Amino acid sequence: MRNALKTYNDQKTVGWTRIGMLLLLYNEVIERLTKSLALIENGDTDGAVPHIVRAERIVLELLNGLNLDYGEIPQLQQRLLIHVIDCVLSREQPKIAAALRVLGTLREGFEGIVNEAVEMEGRGEIPIVANNTHLLNATVGY
Repeated sequence: MRNALKTYNDQKTVGWTRIGMLLLLYNEVIERLTKSLALIENGDTDGAVPHIVRAERIVLELLNGLNLDYGEIPQLQQRLLIHVIDCVLSREQPKIAAALRVLGTLREGFEGIVNEAVEMEGRGEIPIVANNTHLLNATVGY
C-alpha cells in the first residue's frame, strides 16, 4: 500500500505545469498572510507567527525560482518579492496588508497568462516542471 501511495503522490507532482505550481505558491502565501492578518487584528500575534513564517518560506522559494537572466520582468518580480519579505518581517498589520496587495497583483498577472504559459511549456519553450516536491513542501505544515 505504501508504494501505491508514493506512486500516486509522485504522479500528482509530475503533472504540474510551471504556472500551476507558481499559482499554488502564490495562493498559499496569500492564504497564510490573510490568516495571520486576521489573527493580528484579533490580538493573537503569537498565533499569527506560524502563518507568517510559512509565508516567508514560500516567498523565499518564489525568489529562489526566479531566473534573472530573462531580463527586466524577473528582476522587477524580485524587487517586489523582496519588498513583500520586508513588509512581512515587520509583523505590522499595515505592512502585511500592503504585502497582500502586491502578492494579489502578481497572482492576477500570472492568472492572466495561464493558457499561454501552458502552451509554451507544451512546445518546450518553458522547461517542464521536474519533481518539485520541495516547493509543495514549502506550502504545507508548520
